[in-house]
Amino acid sequence: MHKNIATGGEFMKKRIISLLMALLMLTSLLPSAVWAEGEAPEQAAAAVMDDGGAEQEPAATPETPETPEAPEAPVEPEQPTEPEQSAEAEADAEPDSNGIALYSTASGQCGNNLTWTLDNGTLTISGKGAMWDWDNEWYGFCGVLDQADEVTSVVVESGVTSIAYEAFNWLENMTSVTIPKTVTAIGCSAFLVGCDALTTINYAGTTSQWKKISSTLSLPLATKVVCSNGTVTPALSGKCGKNVSYSISDDGVLTISGTGAMNNFTYERDISDCPWHGVRYALKKIVVKEGVTSIGSYAFSFDLSVTDVTLPSSLKTIGNDAFLGCHGLTSVVIPEGVTSIGAYAFWRCTSLQTVTVPASTTELGNHAFDTGEYYDGSYHTQLTDIYYGGSRQQWYNAGGGDAAPMVVTIHYNGATGDTIDGGQCGANAFWKLDRDYTLTIYGTGAMNDYPINDNRDSTSPWPVWDVKRIDVQEGITTIGAYAFYYTDKATALSLPSSLISIGRAALCDFGGTEIIVPDNVTCIDNFAFNGCDNLKTVSLPAGLQNIGICFIECDALKTINFGGTMEQWLVCGGGQSTFPTTTSVVCQGGGTLYRSGTCGNHLTWTLDSSGKLTISGTGEMYDYYHDDNGFTSPWAKLRSMIRSIEIGSGVTSIGAWAFEDTNITSLTIPGSVTAIGDYGVNGNRYLAELTLQPGLKSIGKEAFSYSKRLTTLTIPNGVTTIGEEAFVHCWAWLPKADTYIGLSTVSIPGSVTSIGKNAFDDNQELLTTVNFDGTQEQWNAAGGKNAGVPSSATFHCVKVAASGSCGTGVKWSLASNGVLTITGTGKGIMKDYAVGSRKPWESKGDVKQIIICEGVTHIGDHAFANSPATRVSLPESLTSIGTRAFAGAAITAMTIPGSVTTIGVEVFWGCSELTSLTICDGVTSIESAFGKCTGLTELVLPDSVTSIGTQAFDGCTGLEEITFSRNLTSIGYMAFSGCTGLTDLVFPDSLKEIDQEAFRYCSGLNSISLGTGLTTIGRMAFDGCDPTAVDYRGTQKEWNSIAIGNKNDCLSRVTCIKLGVIVTDGDTPDVTDVASLYDHLTGQAESEYTPQQELSADVNRDGTLDVYDLQLLYEAVAQGTEL
Repeated sequence: MHKNIATGGEFMKKRIISLLMALLMLTSLLPSAVWAEGEAPEQAAAAVMDDGGAEQEPAATPETPETPEAPEAPVEPEQPTEPEQSAEAEADAEPDSNGIALYSTASGQCGNNLTWTLDNGTLTISGKGAMWDWDNEWYGFCGVLDQADEVTSVVVESGVTSIAYEAFNWLENMTSVTIPKTVTAIGCSAFLVGCDALTTINYAGTTSQWKKISSTLSLPLATKVVCSNGTVTPALSGKCGKNVSYSISDDGVLTISGTGAMNNFTYERDISDCPWHGVRYALKKIVVKEGVTSIGSYAFSFDLSVTDVTLPSSLKTIGNDAFLGCHGLTSVVIPEGVTSIGAYAFWRCTSLQTVTVPASTTELGNHAFDTGEYYDGSYHTQLTDIYYGGSRQQWYNAGGGDAAPMVVTIHYNGATGDTIDGGQCGANAFWKLDRDYTLTIYGTGAMNDYPINDNRDSTSPWPVWDVKRIDVQEGITTIGAYAFYYTDKATALSLPSSLISIGRAALCDFGGTEIIVPDNVTCIDNFAFNGCDNLKTVSLPAGLQNIGICFIECDALKTINFGGTMEQWLVCGGGQSTFPTTTSVVCQGGGTLYRSGTCGNHLTWTLDSSGKLTISGTGEMYDYYHDDNGFTSPWAKLRSMIRSIEIGSGVTSIGAWAFEDTNITSLTIPGSVTAIGDYGVNGNRYLAELTLQPGLKSIGKEAFSYSKRLTTLTIPNGVTTIGEEAFVHCWAWLPKADTYIGLSTVSIPGSVTSIGKNAFDDNQELLTTVNFDGTQEQWNAAGGKNAGVPSSATFHCVKVAASGSCGTGVKWSLASNGVLTITGTGKGIMKDYAVGSRKPWESKGDVKQIIICEGVTHIGDHAFANSPATRVSLPESLTSIGTRAFAGAAITAMTIPGSVTTIGVEVFWGCSELTSLTICDGVTSIESAFGKCTGLTELVLPDSVTSIGTQAFDGCTGLEEITFSRNLTSIGYMAFSGCTGLTDLVFPDSLKEIDQEAFRYCSGLNSISLGTGLTTIGRMAFDGCDPTAVDYRGTQKEWNSIAIGNKNDCLSRVTCIKLGVIVTDGDTPDVTDVASLYDHLTGQAESEYTPQQELSADVNRDGTLDVYDLQLLYEAVAQGTEL
């Protein structure tokens, strides 16, 4: 509060005490006849005021006088109380029975240089300058006047320059306001609410001056403004469309009538061209009559007091922002037939609670029903329900996803009450989704199947991602395939006794912890419960006749309770239903798991009650296979019951498909086994430990594929063959841990002579280390290049000829095959070497390949200068490369990681054999790094590169093509000088500077395309270049502003873009260009635009051709203005 406001109460206390003292004194001195009815006013005594207060006006009082309220004033023992006064009594100001008027007098400050006084019902504002507003924490006179209901008139005196926002709100008895010419601004809500008694505003200026300062105002319907040259009254009827009119009744009903569309209106900074804008706060109801087809943009914006809207069946469209800020609306029913509701149509209708939208609506603008506000750090809205006549898919196709806040409940398909969606899901089966996201299936018979689409998304009609409970009611006999697929938020499931079958993947990814399958269910199809991460207990009936592969990735499943015997469990397929290795199967009917048989000419097998499979005897196992009828191994239908496998020391081979898809977690292959057949141990998703003992010779195709928990693999010496995809897809996603696990380290003996294609492929880049106990040549000869080892993995050939130290925490080792490995720990800083100095490995053998391992952060100066190595790999840990580190080396390919932000001085200078260069995202600058790399033919710079330094690619005569970074800002001195192979240059718009001689003597250039960001082109930047085409993607005016040094003769032939001139000749666009762009945007063009035409058509220069370009072009042609 301001100081004057805070002290207003003290002033009133003094004034009321003085008044009471005067009353007591007069009462004791004067005879009662003096106060008789009809006594002349001059005989009434004056109330004495302290602080020079004004004389009190006479006022009528009831028969029993009461003392005026005086907050915090001392109470006299015999003091009478003040009577309650009506507004009429105060306005008439009749004296009370004692002849003393009881109007209040008060004063205070309302601006830095403004004061106010309330005297005899008149509020007077005096001084010079502006009235305080919200910025000064001042909220109008209603907030500071204890006697706001006494105000009957307001006089703003000359000198006051503004009337604040909400200044006179809730002065309910105010009938007139006087405003001087000095007022030049009136807040839009100065008379917002509670001013219905206002009938006259007396304004000292002209009508035109009034209209200028009142453009944002809304006044009561009955208010007239008396100006110096006439009276302004609200226009309560008129036109609002070609064939549409409006009228406003005395009680605030706005009626729109006629035929066709309303006009679109504008609204900016509280100013609108809508004809009822000046009385918008006085409107109480809107009625749009039959025949009107369109509500215009901003038509009813900020009609704050409107509480009721009636819309006709003829209506087709509701424009953008049509009901923006109609805070009084609580419910809106949009009639059937409306096809389009514009953006922000009901934005900030803060009291709106329900909206009914018809199925005919196929277009919903952004934020059409965004009615809320942000305060207290969160979003608040009264809107709870939208009732939509169409389906969920129709709603989202229409744009509903962006039209309403996520907190609003959408009812689809005409659903009402607590039901938000519903429909048919079988010949006689139906569904509904309640407000609490309980999905209920009811009716009779079978549900439909809902196969997933190509994106593996559900095709069921209900929103699977929202469902929290599933209730399948009595009468339903079959749950369709994929019916409740991916209902991972659903935690409760109720199934009826009428149910007899559960379809394929029907409850895949269901989120509950328990599933109880009713007694009459006989069939559960494949994948029915796959991926149920939270599932702990499943109860299955004894009458189950068939259960498929149902429990893959149900890793939390602890118990399967089966109502029958173990024999029944195995017969129905339970033994191969792929439950986790930690799951216990409890058969209520008892029985034993024990089984046995033969699996080779001299081999037998047994499976005991603990799930241990033992292979005994001597010789080879039989090979098995997999067909449409499943696996053929004798324990195939028991494989989920197998928890461990023991292979005897006389077994010499593992047959094809032998141990497919068991529940083992570890496996040891004895040394007697020389061969593992194709798919021999495939699909063991819980296999985490694998021991292969020496003696093994060959590993078949996909022998260990899909071993999902395997992290480390050591193949013993003596193995010669590894089959195709032998260890493919050895990884798993662990949802509870929110991480991947998989094969990361592989050690392979030098004895391997054949490695099948993709042997280690598809391992989610988890494979980081491959150790090969042989030479690089051996690896290549064995087919290692195609083994599927990711390029990100570190590859080691581990036969070392020499080793030593080469820096702080950095060591080197040279293998006999010529592979030089640099490893680093700690700081990982390699030492710098002097020019021409001999490195320690150079006397130990020929270096053919350089592997710099993770942990190394810096490569020393001249470290590998003139090295004969043809291949180099750099780690992500690397942050800097020293001067001339690889200068003159024989390397042919190089990938520079993004961790090296700057490629420094002459790092690869003179590497003439370098033909492939990859610079990763993260590199920001390139210094004189690649000069004289004559073998380079193509250069692609990532968008992280912002600068190319002096002589960066100087003399790269083989360089033919450059793709510049889109964020490049500068090209340095002689950066590409002498690159005679370059033919075409397209510079990005981000480029600001091309330094001196940057492209000098690039004699092969055919074309140059310069961007709009250029400010400087240095001297001789393009000297010695003779391109046939030079274009600038800007205007001639912009081109003329670029500082261009001398000896750039080819730039004199530059062609600038003529904006908008697409297909016509000349310098200015015409209607032909407009038509061409329209055809292009609507897909009606006969041919595609050339690059030059695309640049010309991009009128707003945003890099995209769209309707905004068309609009700007049309306006320019229509108005004859320059683009």
